[in-house]
Amino acid sequence: MPADPHDFRQRSFLTRYRFMLGDEGVSVYVGAITYHREYEVPYDRISDQRITTSTSSSFAFYTAVIACAIGVFLAVYAPFTDEIDVEAALFWLFVGFFAGAAFLSSRREFVILHAVGAQSIAFVRRSPSAEAVDEFIDRLQRRKRTYLEAKFGGARTDLTVLDALTRLAWLRDNGIIDDAELRLIKVSLLGGLGPEPPGPDLIH
Repeated sequence: MPADPHDFRQRSFLTRYRFMLGDEGVSVYVGAITYHREYEVPYDRISDQRITTSTSSSFAFYTAVIACAIGVFLAVYAPFTDEIDVEAALFWLFVGFFAGAAFLSSRREFVILHAVGAQSIAFVRRSPSAEAVDEFIDRLQRRKRTYLEAKFGGARTDLTVLDALTRLAWLRDNGIIDDAELRLIKVSLLGGLGPEPPGPDLIH
């Protein structure tokens, strides 16, 4: 059975992600052992900008640093005193080692799509592969452009030319569409809603 092109799933350590391309936006699900979260991001809020960032467990990092520091301190001073057990030094060094391993395994790289006035969308960079993530994001952006063209480019009885141009200017200024996309939608808009009203051009 072929995979649904509108359904994209990821897994990273103990966390699962699911992204569904709907008619008006993206449905996002994030679930782990102790929590899960679901939210919707409208297409007309999603920016074209992609930010690559990384994150990791700060708790594991600080645990590793503190445990290793204690272990080294005990290992250095244990031979000179009878009050400190060498086994304690080894214990803390092992704690530091495993905490460091947990820190490294928790390190993840994300590709984030910024959303204006809504929660951003974060994809795990290499799950299942960087190419698959880029392909789905491109598909999402194409779906977004199709939605915006249908929303602003066709004939609508509930949207005046002035309202549509004002909204398109806001989308451009917030990075949701670029200048080329704006020009294409504007041509379709003016063709579907009639001549542009007199006065200063809202989009230039």
